[in-house]
Amino acid sequence: MALLNEDGFRKKLKTDAPHGVFCIFGEDTYLKDFYLKKLIDAAVDPALAAFNLRTFTRDERELIDIYEAMEALPMMSEYQCVLVRDYPLGDIKKDDYEVFEKAVQNLPETTLLIFFFGDPEMEYNPRKPDKYTKYFDLFNKCGTLVNLSHRTQSTIVKTLVNGAKERGTSIDADTAQYLIDRAGTDLQTLLNEFNKLCAFADGEPVSREMVDECVQQSVEASVFDICHALLSQNADRAFAILHELMRRRIDAQTLVGGMAFNWIDLYRAKAALAADKRMTDYAESFNYRKKPSSALQQTMQDAKKCTRKQITTALDILADADAQLKSRSVNSALLLEETLVRLAGACKKDA
Repeated sequence: MALLNEDGFRKKLKTDAPHGVFCIFGEDTYLKDFYLKKLIDAAVDPALAAFNLRTFTRDERELIDIYEAMEALPMMSEYQCVLVRDYPLGDIKKDDYEVFEKAVQNLPETTLLIFFFGDPEMEYNPRKPDKYTKYFDLFNKCGTLVNLSHRTQSTIVKTLVNGAKERGTSIDADTAQYLIDRAGTDLQTLLNEFNKLCAFADGEPVSREMVDECVQQSVEASVFDICHALLSQNADRAFAILHELMRRRIDAQTLVGGMAFNWIDLYRAKAALAADKRMTDYAESFNYRKKPSSALQQTMQDAKKCTRKQITTALDILADADAQLKSRSVNSALLLEETLVRLAGACKKDA
């Protein structure tokens, strides 16, 4: 069976009986949890979950216990569900793999077996095998392999527009995109902010002013604004954002690393402009599909304002700050302010 994305998995849940082996992984935590619940709910009556749902955590490593659960018959139900969370498959000994393979291949028709991986970095690429690849190959051959990645921004916009109607209010596509730019694309965080926003709207259309008033800007968006403010010669604005992030107790290394990533983005944009590339080429070349389009446009515009020397100087400043944070005990608040002063100097038009 082919590797399924969200659309394919949604269709399968609507048309197929929930049995066999499933392996769910991918970068989007919210979607993984959402569809895991849907899959289990389709197979297990909540009133009988104590009998027909068996969950194994990463610490429960005895395969014999999992095999016994797989062979158990359901009680007063059509299916028995066995959920195995974050099992370190790569640690299974070679001698035990054949037994594991046969157990999966000969799964009883009354059993739903789910291997679930919470790590957003977990990947499946047959061309670049690792210690998990043969297990994922097995799941793909014998059952259903599901990769739940982040939704595209256009899809998230539609989700918000439709979701507002369900919550007794409305939001237009531009305002929904503005909300995404402010809160980020992580669905769990975004929907939490969206629910709060819809409650605040109280039946009125959601406006940008409401978004500004109710939604806390993501760290990524805030760090991006610091860099933009510095390049716009607005050091006061940059310091105001920094102090707000410090008030929120955001880790200093997170802030320095975030600023470094933004300056790297600028370097790439500068190189793209030098090669007469368009923004779409730039986004595709560096896999920026999760980055808001407004941020991409702003990065390209900022890249036009600065020189390559300013960018490399800024990266040297941030590398120095990172080294100080990692190598010795420092006053992180003071170091962040000193770093911003140095970056402001590097961004001056005559620098």
